[in-house]
Amino acid sequence: MSESLLTSACYCYLAFLEKENRGTYELEIRDFNFLDEQANSGRFEVSFNLKLKMLDNLVFVLPDGSEVMLDDSAIIQRIYYDKLERLEIECGINLFHQIKKALISKTLRVYNDLRFLINNLIDFFKKYTPALPIYQPSIEPYVDVALSEAQINAVNGILTKSISYIWGPPGSGKTQYVLFYSILSLLKANKKICILAPTNSALEQILFVLLEKLESVGIDSNCALRLGIPSASFLHKYPNVCETYVREVRHLFSISLQDRYAMTHIFAMTLDGFIKKYPVMNIKFDHIFLDECAFTPLIKALSICVDNTPFTLLGDHKQLAPICEMPQNLMINENICARLWGFSAIFIEDFFINLSKLLEKDFQDQASICLKNTFKLDQTYRYGKNLAELLDKAIYHNRLFSTQADTQIFYVDCKEKERKHKNIALSEVEASIYLFKELKEKDVAIITPFVSQRMQMIKSGIPSDVAMTIHSSQGREFEIVIFSPVRLSYPMTDSRNIQALYTLNVAISRLKKCFILVCDVSFWSSCHGQFISEIIKLAKPYHARSIL
Repeated sequence: MSESLLTSACYCYLAFLEKENRGTYELEIRDFNFLDEQANSGRFEVSFNLKLKMLDNLVFVLPDGSEVMLDDSAIIQRIYYDKLERLEIECGINLFHQIKKALISKTLRVYNDLRFLINNLIDFFKKYTPALPIYQPSIEPYVDVALSEAQINAVNGILTKSISYIWGPPGSGKTQYVLFYSILSLLKANKKICILAPTNSALEQILFVLLEKLESVGIDSNCALRLGIPSASFLHKYPNVCETYVREVRHLFSISLQDRYAMTHIFAMTLDGFIKKYPVMNIKFDHIFLDECAFTPLIKALSICVDNTPFTLLGDHKQLAPICEMPQNLMINENICARLWGFSAIFIEDFFINLSKLLEKDFQDQASICLKNTFKLDQTYRYGKNLAELLDKAIYHNRLFSTQADTQIFYVDCKEKERKHKNIALSEVEASIYLFKELKEKDVAIITPFVSQRMQMIKSGIPSDVAMTIHSSQGREFEIVIFSPVRLSYPMTDSRNIQALYTLNVAISRLKKCFILVCDVSFWSSCHGQFISEIIKLAKPYHARSIL
């Protein structure tokens, strides 16, 4: 393996995106406001037409063509209010005046630029040549509660193996038990830890759990530092943990960020943030954790193979695979290296051990476990016995079980008289509106496979932070999930397609307590063997106030 192969894969993918005019998406500025304008504070807020899942690649383009990223040194503070789809920024006064003028004249352009992230990866691979770690750690486990045998094995594997993969469905204790007690053990051994995730929401979901549990055992949250742009809710609860807060304090009191690094034992950031920041951080981590690894492109995951650092992948490879915009049929001959964008992080050992065989595989073959030190968690504490049995039979095939009471599963029968758009089911929209009005005081999400259906829901009055696609729901959890399948679609809902089956598994895995299926029940019941038809067999008709 050489650095040239990895940079070639980046250049190849970049060339495809540029040729097809993909990878750069302009965001519509819905509204803006200048804060404390009389004080000339340099603070302003911008609202967009959609929720920003990634912030590492947000680019502000000024009228003169100059570009400003959110980690620019001129930006002191940045907070994202995800429910309001609003970004609040405080910046140096010169930049503020430029942005203010551009906003007023409507000449400011804001982009999500995937190409920027690819160029960061190119720079990373020019500096580092990835290699599998060979260092075998030997950390004494620190566990003060009774864990299952599978969880104990997973913790021991993390603390003694150079590479480990913790595979488990939602609610199997990956974060609450395995990750927490592994990190606690590493902290007791005075180690520096890095926690990574592909998205901001997935990263903060981990941190909310870990920081609360660490504080419960007497460890102050100051041991952690969340690099990058926090959500408003995270900043409100843990301001001292956020890099943005440290930047602001440094701005006011000349406190060095390196001083904060020195007192930090847990560093948390998105993987894209790691790719950009690691080369200049001057920190040697003792262990790296990558969550949602099955959703992470292999080529990006290779960035954690640095400095002989042991690492652990956590996730569920029977959910969403990485998003790759380049079709497989174009990844041939001299472009075959671009296939590294389509495989997930679980193929990381295959990359080093048998690259030629890996490149011959189909992207659909994401289900085979390639990592030698894989630790399976087979008990779910979230799903009831009924849902665990169905998921094991249809998806997991690893004796997944639960001792919990049955999960509440309901259906609302929505027969569609006629359809003007194949990806919009108006009857399901109407049912979703009814359910939302009844359940809006609860923690609820309405999920659909299709962007068109989501937009129709929003147009009909469902808040944009409630209606979401399966992909945009990734990394989030809700007490109640309402699911609108719309139609039988081979790439999205037809469970004969393995990737569609895993995509449906993501929708199911967002729930904490209750699942409500809004669909044409007679149609789906006639689709024998379909995953959705099997759910209907477990479901009861929904009536007002059905949910306890």
